[in-house]
Amino acid sequence: MVNMIEYFRFMPKIIHVLRKHIEFENGHILFMDAPMCFIHAEGILDMQLEMYRQLGPIARRQIYHSAKQAGKKHGELALRLEKQSLEDLIKTVANYSIISGWGMFKVLKVDEKNADIEIEITESVMAKLYKKKSHKEKIGVDDIDWYVCGLFSGVLTKVLNRDMESIETHCCINDKDGKECRFRIVPKEKYVELEKERIFRGRQNKKKVKSGD
Repeated sequence: MVNMIEYFRFMPKIIHVLRKHIEFENGHILFMDAPMCFIHAEGILDMQLEMYRQLGPIARRQIYHSAKQAGKKHGELALRLEKQSLEDLIKTVANYSIISGWGMFKVLKVDEKNADIEIEITESVMAKLYKKKSHKEKIGVDDIDWYVCGLFSGVLTKVLNRDMESIETHCCINDKDGKECRFRIVPKEKYVELEKERIFRGRQNKKKVKSGD
């Protein structure tokens, strides 16, 4: 369940920053002098699915690394916000994501010493579209939102000033009644272990599907 108290605790701070930093000029939206624009969420999904059609499985890493570069731009903006603890900074960015329409974000863990962060998205707009469209068009995608993973890794790479990687540890696509997607962002050297766990988990899920469990 989404922690609405936590959400509203940060809303005044977000509204203050929006009022302070957003400008409209000559048909442009500027946030801290950076140009921003609204993008159709289904357009982002169609871009990914077309890459799967054209490139096959290799598209996963292409989507991830492209999104990571985009995430770094958001990380640069996050560092320009007023000084706050790492946990509060991540929660502020998460709440920006909420009002941007990505879903309801909850920061589950911030281990600053080990640079280990866990984030949960409830009602992820991308996951809902992904589940509906990819299954309908029978495109062979897996249980990872590579685009969102890339964004997370890019943002935290800039914020922590070290190479970070992200993996989706649970996806609502594979959970009939679930609405939560969980992500873990760790230093690159720890990522290999998480990737091995993900592959193992994927194989186990396929076995369950085949056995009818």
